[in-house]
Amino acid sequence: MKKLKKTILIAFSFAICALALLPVIRNSEDQELNVAVQKKLPGSFIALSKGSVHYQTGGDVDSQPVVLVHGFSVPMYIYDSTFNALVNAGFRVLRFDLWGRGYSSRPLVDYNLDLFIEEVRELADSLRLAKPIDLVGVSMGGTIVAGFASKYPGLVRNVILIDPHAIKKNITPVSIPLIGDYFAAAFRVPSLPQS
Repeated sequence: MKKLKKTILIAFSFAICALALLPVIRNSEDQELNVAVQKKLPGSFIALSKGSVHYQTGGDVDSQPVVLVHGFSVPMYIYDSTFNALVNAGFRVLRFDLWGRGYSSRPLVDYNLDLFIEEVRELADSLRLAKPIDLVGVSMGGTIVAGFASKYPGLVRNVILIDPHAIKKNITPVSIPLIGDYFAAAFRVPSLPQS
């Protein structure tokens, strides 16, 4: 009986350790973002006030600019087919990775709507996009695009929202402190790019 209890305790301890390590094991964004890594990646990088932004442009520089803003979970590659279609349709297209996503820097700042709005503004200014611009946002990118248009209406020609995310939802267990963070890091975020 003592041997059975000891075996169960060891198995339980192993299971707890495995669950504790799950967010680390499933984190696919573990590559250091340095100059050597950047040189091997497709697209370009530009230094902005908060760090380096990974981006891609296409189309004639004199054409109407369209800026594609991705959502929370999937970086700029979510727009692969859209990017190509817009370039082929004659637009000047910009897509990029938001702060903390894809290959852009992860600045140690508060991640809020203003941070992302200013990332769009600073990137468009630095790349000298003709104004006004067309903005496309999917999911959280829709919130960013709407915020940008509200703050800088004179810089925007058109706004296209694709399934915009606007209201924080309290979804259990995600809304429970610590448990929600663990659940998101271990299960939700790693599975989003595939879905």
